[in-house]
Order: sequence, then C-alpha cells, then structure tokens
Amino acid sequence: MSFLFKKASTSDSSSAASSEKKTLGSISEALASTAMLDLVFVMDCTGSMSSYIEAARANIRDVVRQIISLEKADVQFGMIAYRDHPPQDSTFVTKVFPFTKSSRDMEGYIASVNAQGGGDTPEAVTAALHDLTKLDFRDNATKVALLIADAPPHGLANCAGDGFPNGSPDGLDPMTVCRNLATKGITLYTVGCEPSILPYKEFFETMSVITGGQYVGLGKASVLADVVVNSTREELNLDKLMLDAEKEVEAAGMGASEEETAARIYRKVQEQNLVLMQQKGPGPSARAKAGAKCADLASWNSYNASAAPAPAAEAAAAGPRAEMPSYTTSAVSMAQCERLAQKSRAKKGWFG
Repeated sequence: MSFLFKKASTSDSSSAASSEKKTLGSISEALASTAMLDLVFVMDCTGSMSSYIEAARANIRDVVRQIISLEKADVQFGMIAYRDHPPQDSTFVTKVFPFTKSSRDMEGYIASVNAQGGGDTPEAVTAALHDLTKLDFRDNATKVALLIADAPPHGLANCAGDGFPNGSPDGLDPMTVCRNLATKGITLYTVGCEPSILPYKEFFETMSVITGGQYVGLGKASVLADVVVNSTREELNLDKLMLDAEKEVEAAGMGASEEETAARIYRKVQEQNLVLMQQKGPGPSARAKAGAKCADLASWNSYNASAAPAPAAEAAAAGPRAEMPSYTTSAVSMAQCERLAQKSRAKKGWFG
C-alpha cells in the first residue's frame, strides 16, 4: 500500500477516518495502474566493496517483492558495475547490464562481478554515471539510480593520491554528467559507505542535489536492502506530485529563484493535505546546495577551496550517520518541495 494519502480532518474523527480509508484506497488503486519504476544499481566493484556487493546479491529478491507489494509498481532493474581506468585497474572500467524484470537475472548480474582491484583512491564514478544514458529507460517511469560507493570520482582537488588529478581520463566531467541525468529525469541517490566516503561527502551530496535526489550514509552493508526499498518508495510517491510541480515551475518562470519556486510548490501541495514517506535528517549542507550551481568540476573545486567552512552546528549535523537512516510518514516537507523544484527546473535545462 502506498504512503501517499490525504490526512484526515480533526473536526469529525469518525467520518474522517472513514473518508481517509476511502481516499487511501482510491489513491492506491490509481498508483497500482500507473506506477512504473526503472531502478539502476551503479556499484563500485573494487576490493573494498565486497560486503555491499554481497548484500545486494543476497537481498535483491526481497527488494523486488517489497516494492511490488507495497507500491504495486511495475519494476525493472538495471546495473552498472565499475572499477577504474587503466593503469589503475586493468580488468574493466564499466560494465552495463540492461534492464530486466527478473530478480533471478538481477541476481546473476550481481553474481557476475566480484570486488577486486581499484588502484588509487578515486574510481571511475564519472564513467559509470555517464553510462546510465545507455540504458533504455521507459518514458513514463520513475527513474532512480543508486550510486553505491566508498570513493570519489577523479579530479577532486581535496583527494590526495589521485592517478588522474585533472579529472577522468575519458574527458567526462561529473558535474555536467549529473546535469545531463537531471535533464533526462533520472534521480540520483548517492549511497555513501561511511566512514570512507566522509572526506568527499559534500561532493556526493552535490551530485544528488543536481538531480533532485538525496545522499544516504550507511555504516554497514546489512541495511542496504532497507535503504533501497525506502528510497525508491519515497521517489515513487514524490513522482506523483511532479505534474503540479512542473505547472508551478512554469508559472514562476526561469527567472524565479529556486527558493521562490519551491515555496510555490509547497503551498500547492499543502492544499492537497498529503502525507508520504520521507527520509529524516538534516538533508544536504548549504555548501552542497551552493556547489550544485557550479557548471563543472573545475568550478566546484574553486568554490570548495574558497567557501567558508561549515558552521559548527551544520558540521555536527552532517557528521557520521547512524548505521541505518531513519524514515517517517508525514506531511510533504519543504525539503521535498525543493527537490521537486530542482527536478522540474532541470528537465527544462534551468540550472543555477
């Protein structure tokens, strides 16, 4: 059953409860006939990632079952495995596995790669994200990519020991690649394997912000399946509000600030009195949001070097997460409306 439903009025609790059940049932029926999910695992397959690869393989059938059961969604899965560019790694840079509706096929995809190699600290993250565009996403599907990683892309100025300090040797730029994903309506969730990812956390937050996605910090591999299910359920629910969001973005115009546009969407969805699943927590840092306005990696490196350090309170909130992110079911939040605004503006090519 979907978590997208209308809150009951407090004026008449008995009739409200009955009305809520009817509303919940009708919306669930509507979602059952329309919900489509195209979900891609973008997985670092270097030596340090063995526990996460095994967790994905062991739980993929349960992930499929839960999403279909709870959201009545038509789900297909794809995968992109990546390691690094030679000479850092001589096995492969990326492997693209096409969409399938079979959990058995997906198990086979994951089983066909193991964790090995990697070379220097960064990996071929940018090449893997670029390869998302090679997959045959369905036009009307909710499009979600889960980047599961413990190392940054090449070219970050704050990463020592980078074999390609000037950026990915294929000439791709992670900021422009993420913008390209956003224009195609592909939402990127960056799943950071902590604590290894913490020095680069703000950049992973930035990549998610560009596409209207979220950063999710993990302390252990065993909770990966829960993160996959909860994140995709939130996106399926949120996607049902995109039509209203796109109308508000169009009405506000390109010149409106992102804050103004998000406020318009917030007022609109509040009229509908909706409740849905959402990740709890502080969300992306102010620095990550500002960094998302940078057009390319060189601009982001320059911004990151010159930006004031995060305030102590923000830095503390952005510190290591719990082993499992927490979720709640509550009224549509301003943070979600900011994501809706980002998605809608990005599909029009409106960045910055």
